Amino acid sequence: MKQLLCWALAVALLACGQKAPAFPPLRTDATIVLFGDSLTYGTGAGPEQDIASLIAKELPFHVQNAGVPGNTTQDGLGRLEATLDQPIDLLIIGLGGNDFLRHVPLAETKRNLKQMIHLAKARGVVVLLMAIPQPSLGAAAFGNLSDHPVYEEVAEEEHIGLIKDVFTEVLSNNTTKSDQIHPNAKGYALAKDQLIAEMRRLGLINN
Repeated sequence: MKQLLCWALAVALLACGQKAPAFPPLRTDATIVLFGDSLTYGTGAGPEQDIASLIAKELPFHVQNAGVPGNTTQDGLGRLEATLDQPIDLLIIGLGGNDFLRHVPLAETKRNLKQMIHLAKARGVVVLLMAIPQPSLGAAAFGNLSDHPVYEEVAEEEHIGLIKDVFTEVLSNNTTKSDQIHPNAKGYALAKDQLIAEMRRLGLINN
């Protein structure tokens, strides 16, 4: 009951635009699932150089990589329920990049993200949204990529936490990416640092 009250307070603080840490810290034995596409999978780097593996080496959590290269938000929606059949404390959704590259209507992408959030909440799972950069060769060349605004919209409308700027700088720098849309090992390490920093900002990690 105490844990449920803590999460209810977290949602209330987010809804009110509270800037202070919004969540109670995760237990040291918590299970975190990173649910995404090739950026989650670790395309462009070697084995155990993906973000999930790097976080698992650094923090005392059970971290699972549920990234499938090429997945759109529709693909993710189709496989999410099977993922949710296991006990999960925190689900981090990082999908949408392939939607943008394939010119999927933004309304469809937004609807799919929301449906995934609803599925996770219905199972009692805490869910965060990880923003993906808006594709732009020009912005990448000049080092000023930015997160697609749809993620902030969805996070605000669904009253969930948003993990920001994980890949923006990495994919703006030729030394930290393996191609135009994937980091290299150095890039994933930097992205991992940013993701952990965002989790600390939200109060999920307190050390």
